[in-house]
Amino acid sequence: MKNIHTNFLAEYILKLTGEYASANRIHDVLNLSLSYTYTLANNNKVRNRVKNGRTEYNMEDFIKNLEFSYNNNVIDNPLTKEDFEVNNFHNWEARNDIEKYLEKLLLDELGQFTCIKDLVEMFKVSKTIWYEALEEGKIMYFTISTRKIIVTRSLLPFLREAMCEQY
Repeated sequence: MKNIHTNFLAEYILKLTGEYASANRIHDVLNLSLSYTYTLANNNKVRNRVKNGRTEYNMEDFIKNLEFSYNNNVIDNPLTKEDFEVNNFHNWEARNDIEKYLEKLLLDELGQFTCIKDLVEMFKVSKTIWYEALEEGKIMYFTISTRKIIVTRSLLPFLREAMCEQY
């Protein structure tokens, strides 16, 4: 945990999972396969405990063993005030009933974290659009090895901007 971005992600994941979590809980929250979860926990000797007959892993150890990285591309043109308001990641809360419904739908369908494949299936839009949004810094994500994991709540500012565009 070397920088503010990975600290933010670690704290966010700890808040969602608690101090200890089962492999199924990790799978649900992080959208990682169970086999990857077990492999990571066993190969890196993540501390665990047995509670009610099932193994729970210490999330601080588990998070330290994830290979976190994040989108750190420098934005060429500084954002205007309007663009900053639209893309501000501290502006994730819904502003009206439509956005509240959209936020609830996203969290119910995708969970706290998602991937491009799930977004393509849900919105029926090409993955190119999603990758462009990631590279432009419009959607917050982190990577585990080579897989890009999107923070679902960070989709709301991007979708808000898309709803405001007129064609």
